[in-house]
Amino acid sequence: GMYLGALFTMVAFVVCRGKAGIYPAKPIQYLLFGFAGLWVLDGLNSFLTLLPEAPHLYQPQNWLRLVTGTLIGVSLSTMIYPVFVQATWREWDETPVIPSWRWLLRLIAALAIVILGILSGNPLILYPLAILSSLGVLALLTMAYAVLALTLFRYQNRITNLRQLWLPLLAGMTLALVQVAVIDLLRYVITGTWDGFHL
Repeated sequence: GMYLGALFTMVAFVVCRGKAGIYPAKPIQYLLFGFAGLWVLDGLNSFLTLLPEAPHLYQPQNWLRLVTGTLIGVSLSTMIYPVFVQATWREWDETPVIPSWRWLLRLIAALAIVILGILSGNPLILYPLAILSSLGVLALLTMAYAVLALTLFRYQNRITNLRQLWLPLLAGMTLALVQVAVIDLLRYVITGTWDGFHL
């Protein structure tokens, strides 16, 4: 849910908010921190159930992991997108990326439809969303590394049109793919398999 939530939120920002480069108002930020807290709490509780005789608050549920993951995805995109906008564009809008509670509620309502689609278990829905989830990982890493590349090469705030974005995005994607490859290689070296973990 995390990377689907992040990807759908990022697309909403690009399409609806454009060059908005300011974090939302403090109350909305507090709610986004709350989303992160729920995700941490639910993840910790889920992890504790894997340990024999470890105390935990409740029995983990896949639907709850999906919901908290999707909400943290909203928080992640809201954290990264304004930084990307401010680092790339020469002229960016000093308006909040989430302009109002109504806008946020509409976004969450759209994500609720995605969640219901996943919970339906329909393969025609699950397979495309699984691919989009993988793209969500790549999109977040690409944007983060693009900011890093722009900073290292002192090229911040020089982009004036979409065509000029290809180089920082290519640099970001290259670094993202390198990171994924290194993590995969380390995982294989440690576990000796490409399969899932067997606990």
